Amino acid sequence: MGFKPKNEEPLWKMIFDYVTQKPVDTLFDFEELSKIIGEDITKNRQPIYRARKELAKRFKKYLVSEAGRGYRLVEGMDMLSHAEKRMTKAQVQTKMANFESINLSTAGMTNEQKNEVRQFLAWNGMVISSLSHNAKQIADFQQTTSTMVNDKLAELTATMENYSKRMDELSSKIE
Repeated sequence: MGFKPKNEEPLWKMIFDYVTQKPVDTLFDFEELSKIIGEDITKNRQPIYRARKELAKRFKKYLVSEAGRGYRLVEGMDMLSHAEKRMTKAQVQTKMANFESINLSTAGMTNEQKNEVRQFLAWNGMVISSLSHNAKQIADFQQTTSTMVNDKLAELTATMENYSKRMDELSSKIE
């Protein structure tokens, strides 16, 4: 699934080509996407997943799922916001997996099975640590971006005020 017969365009490419012609913040509903590829997109979303991966790599844009509606084309901070939500979900799921693993009864397990549980806990611990590190990096990035934007805004505001004062001075000289 996900491809047309040989010598025809792959389904993901049809979606990719279509959405790249549209402006950011366009919502593509399921019906529209299904018409593009000629089959029900809700039954096989693989073409969407591949198209959005290519969008991210080539154009730094992404198709974000909107439950029950379709997909919205986003970029920049909207992509970061989506990544943050995904990371939060991953952290919750990983912590739950850790909780379930810790609370396993190992009484009837073989040494090999107990070792498998220990390996899983170690791996899961590394995942939790990595997710926490990535969340901190995102928060730091957001803070840096916010500071840069605020600094630039203050600079532009000061420049506009200087221009305004200069215009007032010139206007008073003309009169």
